[in-house]
Amino acid sequence: MIVSFDASSQKYDTFLDICFKDTPGRRKTPLYSQTVKQLESINKPISGVIIPAELDRVDYNPRKMIEHIRLSSSDFVKKTKVVINDLKNIINDNRLEDHIGYGIDIKNDSNLNFDDVDELTDNDLKKIISLIGIRDDSMTTHNQANIWGPYRLIK
Repeated sequence: MIVSFDASSQKYDTFLDICFKDTPGRRKTPLYSQTVKQLESINKPISGVIIPAELDRVDYNPRKMIEHIRLSSSDFVKKTKVVINDLKNIINDNRLEDHIGYGIDIKNDSNLNFDDVDELTDNDLKKIISLIGIRDDSMTTHNQANIWGPYRLIK
């Protein structure tokens, strides 16, 4: 089953909305962990997930969405193939390159074929998870603890 978070995509079996924080008068802020929990609640095997490259007037980052998928508590979700639907060819996040080739691909055409996306092995998943937590040298350790602390509480 193909699940899509991108309304512009036409090749999916199930469409799910991205969850947002209620912030009136501001740009919407995605709630990535709640969005991924929707995937975890699906009782059928997921063969692929389509995510958007951008959302209008939303503080959305596809890299953060991928990282939350890879940190999922469900083995089926964290190992699923992900395609970023980038029809406008706008992806410019260099850190996203760490994920490409590990069950992730960027497509800039309407042909979203998951057969082209490599399977994610257990070793690849361990490597990606270790890359997710790499510290940004410009960030203090206290700020980093504030950012990643809530994920410890999810367990």
